[in-house]
Amino acid sequence: MLKHVPDRRCTIVIARQEERQGARVEVSDSSPALPGPREPEGLCESGRGLALVALISEAWDAEPLPDGPGKTVWFELKR
Repeated sequence: MLKHVPDRRCTIVIARQEERQGARVEVSDSSPALPGPREPEGLCESGRGLALVALISEAWDAEPLPDGPGKTVWFELKR
């Protein structure tokens, strides 16, 4: 479900990184708002995504798209 994508369109890229023996995952959408970790409220359904990404990944970040509105959130997994 694409609940957090503003216009319900996004691009997902999963790239194998042979030199690091892992993978890089990138999700881009049209929202210029950069996400950040937050403290979820009680049993709320949202607010835990970036905390989970930080736990399982080697690195992650969010960057504005260089040629227009939107952003890419990426993370790297090591084997």
